[in-house]
Amino acid sequence: MIVSRETVQALMPNQTLCKIQGEPTHKAVRKLEKELGANLIAVPCSWGIGKGHLGELQDAATFLARNGAAYTPPAAAPPAYPVIPPGSTAAIRERLRAENETAQTEWQTLQHVFEEQTRSNNKNLCLLGVCFGQRHYKQSC
Repeated sequence: MIVSRETVQALMPNQTLCKIQGEPTHKAVRKLEKELGANLIAVPCSWGIGKGHLGELQDAATFLARNGAAYTPPAAAPPAYPVIPPGSTAAIRERLRAENETAQTEWQTLQHVFEEQTRSNNKNLCLLGVCFGQRHYKQSC
């Protein structure tokens, strides 16, 4: 299943993040963090234990302490086709295909979350040093 950026954006309650002009204040930073958090929680994923993609914004230890389980997204995109061992039954092949399709959908969703959040407020996030999507975001600042 192909996930569009518009589909992911429609799930986010804050379509436009607050703009910070000049020197950032604590109040402005907290507001931006809350808006980002709300957007990330709104987009579901299986590795977010009911908190969506919030683990992309929070430190791993903080996420674990607050939610009781680690946020564990895959390190790389799933393979284009499932790995099906020789001699697999039809039921096993179908299960592996379904799991791969789910993994592909969630990976595409994660990529759209990164794109949408960095596109909507790239300058402010760089200014604040927010490490949103550490694997991808630091490269764009």
